[in-house]
Amino acid sequence: MKKNFSLFLGLRYLRPKRTSVSIITLISILGVTLGVAILVVVVAVMTGFEAKLKETILGFEPHISLVQAGGGVDPSDIEEDDPLFASRWDQVMEKMKAQPGVKAVFPYVSGNVLIEVGPEGDRRRIAPQMRAVWAEDEDQQKQLDDLFGDEKAPILDQDCIFLSTQLAEELGINELGSKVTLVASKNLEELLDAFEEIESDPNIKKEDRAEKIKGKVEELMLPIEVEVTGIFDSVWFSSIIVVPLSIGQEMYSLREDVHALSVQLEDPYMVDIEAKKLIEQLPPYWGLNTWISRNKGRFDAVRNERAMMSFVLFFIVIVAAFSIMNTMITVTVQKRKEIGVMKALGATEGQIIWVFLSQGMIVGLLGTATGIGMGALVTKYRNEIKAILSESFGVDIFPAAIYAIAEIPAKIVASDLLVISIGAFILCSLAAWVPAKIAARLDPAKALRDS
Repeated sequence: MKKNFSLFLGLRYLRPKRTSVSIITLISILGVTLGVAILVVVVAVMTGFEAKLKETILGFEPHISLVQAGGGVDPSDIEEDDPLFASRWDQVMEKMKAQPGVKAVFPYVSGNVLIEVGPEGDRRRIAPQMRAVWAEDEDQQKQLDDLFGDEKAPILDQDCIFLSTQLAEELGINELGSKVTLVASKNLEELLDAFEEIESDPNIKKEDRAEKIKGKVEELMLPIEVEVTGIFDSVWFSSIIVVPLSIGQEMYSLREDVHALSVQLEDPYMVDIEAKKLIEQLPPYWGLNTWISRNKGRFDAVRNERAMMSFVLFFIVIVAAFSIMNTMITVTVQKRKEIGVMKALGATEGQIIWVFLSQGMIVGLLGTATGIGMGALVTKYRNEIKAILSESFGVDIFPAAIYAIAEIPAKIVASDLLVISIGAFILCSLAAWVPAKIAARLDPAKALRDS
C-alpha cells in the first residue's frame, strides 16, 4: 500500500478512467471560481470607492476647520493691547502655521447664496453653497488647481466666480465671461424678519407699509454682479461656487472677519492626532472639526454597504461548497465497494477521510486560485467592461450621478484577498469533510455485501 495512498486515490477519483478531468469536478471548481471572483471584484470596487472618496474630498476640503464661536472676533475691533487680541483670526492663522505637521492655513467664508442670471421676466435662480477663498495665498491657489483637475485654475480676481459644469448647465451658461448676480441667503433671512416686523407693527399705517418694505429691500438686498471666469468639472463639488474672500465678507457683512480657517496637514490621514495637538493651542472662542468627522456619515455608509455586499455575496461561495458536498456524497456512494476493500485491508478511519477530504480541498484550492485570478482580471478591465455594457445594452452599472465619480474605482488589498481565499478554502474543505466522515464510518462487511 502506498504511503500517501489517501492523496493518490483522491487525485485518481477526480480523474475518471476515460477522461482527464471529471465534468462534475469542473462544475464544482467553476462554482467556487465564480463565487470568489465576484467577491474579489465587489470588495475591490468598494475599497477603491472609499479611497477615491477620501482622495476627492481631500482635494478641496479643509483637513481641519478652525471655527470661531459666537460670530467670531473681527480684527478691526480688537487692538493689540486687548485680551482678545490672540483670538483674532489673523493671529490664530499665524500661530497655526508655526505648528509641526501643518502645511498651510488660510481663511474662508462659507454659506448658501442665491444666484440669478438672465433678463427680467426670464431669470433663472439656484441656491448653491458658496466658498469664498483667499486666492492670493499660494497654497489656496494649488487647491483651486486641484479642483480644475488637469487644467490650471484661472486667477480668481475681484468680482469673479468659478462654477461647476453642472451649475453652469442649470443656469444656461455656455461660455466664460457671462454675468451672474449673487444675493446672500443671510440677507434674505433678515429681509423676511423685517417683513414680519413691519406687518405686525400696529404703529405703521397700512398705506405706509409698502414704502417701509421697499426701503428695507433697498437697505438689505445688496446684490453683487460677478463674471464667470472659470468652469470646473467636479461631480463631487458640483453644488459649490467659488468666489474671492472679499465678496464673501461683503455678502455676509463680516467686514474683515471670516467664518473659519482651513488647515492643510502634511499627512491628512493623521488628522485625529494632529487635531488633538492643535486644539490645545487654540485661544478662547475657537473650536475645530476634521474632514473625517464632517464626512463620517458618508464613510460609514460606504463601509456598511461593503460589509453587507460581502456578506450576501459570500453565500455564492457557500452554494458552491454545497455543490462540492453533493459531489462528494455521490462519489462516496459510487465507491462503497472500494471503501470496504480499503477498510478490510487495514486502512484507518483517518486515511479514508483524507481520500475524500483531499478531493474537496483540491477543488477548493483550484477554484479559489482561479477565482482570485479572474477577479483580478475583471477588476483591471472594469471600466472597459462598463463601457461595453453601456454601449451594447444601455446599462450603467456605476452611474456618476449617484456615486459622484465618473469611472469605477478599485483597489485590491492583500488582506482582503487573504480573507476571501481562506474563507472559501475552509468552506470547501468543510463541505467535503461531512461526506468523508460518513464514508469513513462505513462497515466494511456491509459495504462489500451491498455493493
